[in-house]
Amino acid sequence: MRRALAFAVIVLTALAVGCGSSQTAPPAAPPAQAFFAPHGFDLAAMDPSVKACDDFYRFAVGKWRETHPLPAQYSRYGRFEELAERNREVLHTILEEDAAKTNAAPGSAEQKVGDFYAACMNETAVEAAGITPIQPELDRINAISDRASLLAELNHLHTAGFGPLFRIGGTNDQKNSKMIIASLGTGSLGLPDREYYLRDDERFKNIRTQYVDHVTKMLVLAGEGPDQAKADAQHILDLETKLASSQLTRVEQRVPENTYHPTQVTELASMAPAVDWPTYLHNLGVSITSLNVSQPKYIKSVSQLLNEVPLDDWKALLRWQVVADAFESVRR
Repeated sequence: MRRALAFAVIVLTALAVGCGSSQTAPPAAPPAQAFFAPHGFDLAAMDPSVKACDDFYRFAVGKWRETHPLPAQYSRYGRFEELAERNREVLHTILEEDAAKTNAAPGSAEQKVGDFYAACMNETAVEAAGITPIQPELDRINAISDRASLLAELNHLHTAGFGPLFRIGGTNDQKNSKMIIASLGTGSLGLPDREYYLRDDERFKNIRTQYVDHVTKMLVLAGEGPDQAKADAQHILDLETKLASSQLTRVEQRVPENTYHPTQVTELASMAPAVDWPTYLHNLGVSITSLNVSQPKYIKSVSQLLNEVPLDDWKALLRWQVVADAFESVRR
């Protein structure tokens, strides 16, 4: 309560100073390391040349924004992104230090972390391994011969941490914050959002063309011939477009009721009959009688596509998702 009152006094004082006078004289210079001072925010980040009632955003953080332009790798950048970067640097330092230790006790956290990081950073070994680490997964996908083996492989990939077509996981019940419930939602797509697949703007058309080129190159690196890789890449785009078209838009997802559909597991058989849901959930180690289906239209579409789309197209999509996930893991 005392902290809240103190903060209120500070804000009211700032507003009184910013709104009640046309004077723009800056406040006294903040102490060194002002960000860590007891007040909890950086006075040097404020822009006192602007009245708080005219533009409170600039008044509060104008100087910080001037000294922190948007980095090329970010779509937005603020204190939370700055904090995340700082935390990554701290973690990077820990990893480097543990990897450099030669006398860490066997089995200790330092030894495990150091060895793990050193293995990930061993680019020579990574390059030499090539696709060997994911070859068993690719072999399993290539062995798909019918709808039953396709569904079995989907189940296997989900248990292995991949996310093709749909995902299931724990989330807060939107109407009972004390409850954690299972939720069935959309799966992985190669492009960031459904609009990348559906919009006709020249920008998005170019992105889709570049995406096909990228997927082609990645599949070639994974062992496919150039012609086959190019054909597969186009089939992947076509299939992902069908999946994207049945998803809710971002605006629609902002309405809580649009993504809250408590459903009995027994009802999934009529919603998406192509999937043997009891077996799927059992193989995931999930024992539930109900769950939230965040996007019923999408799940229905997935079920229909599982029956209609040629097996070779599904196999191409699954290979791509395994390759893309492996690439992201190495890149991270």
